[in-house]
Amino acid sequence: KEDLEYIKKTRKFKAFKIDTETLAELRHNLRLHRLKQPNNENRINAGFYLAWEPQAYTSLVDHIARLDMIVSEGFVITPNADTLTVHIDTGLVNLNRRYNKPILISIANYINVDNVNGYMDSKDVVRIVKNKKSRTAFINSIVSNLIKYNFQGINLEFDDVPDRNDPDYIAFEKELYTKLHPQKFRSEERRVGKECR
Repeated sequence: KEDLEYIKKTRKFKAFKIDTETLAELRHNLRLHRLKQPNNENRINAGFYLAWEPQAYTSLVDHIARLDMIVSEGFVITPNADTLTVHIDTGLVNLNRRYNKPILISIANYINVDNVNGYMDSKDVVRIVKNKKSRTAFINSIVSNLIKYNFQGINLEFDDVPDRNDPDYIAFEKELYTKLHPQKFRSEERRVGKECR
């Protein structure tokens, strides 16, 4: 009992009391926020899974039950071709057999040369987008891989694209949507920087 009284007089105990008061205030604010913003039934809780990050799989295992959708890397433009190179994380696929969550796979133009060096292949994006035959072959490659791996859609992550407002790029987006939508595939695009404005 004397030890308890001694502990209550220490700085750590007083600091801890401040932390508990702060926690109580945070809980109160969270409760008020939830009252003002009730759960939205149309909200999607998506998790972005990057297999190369050390804690990614552990985090996915811990949180997959609360997710509505998973977005993961997996498709890359094949240099000098109109197809995709596929790198699917088997841990994600195996875990998802149990949970059956929709998975969107990112399509990137980052070419990994040797796991240390790489580059953004914007010239192949431009080449594919400018040519109707190449666009069609590339879109067909996307669809066939979505069907093969039972994914629910794609997330375009093309970086360093010179002009996303170019008529050919817009035509590519429209053709991609027209091909994916009737088959109930989702199509998302990540845009960052000046192009978002």
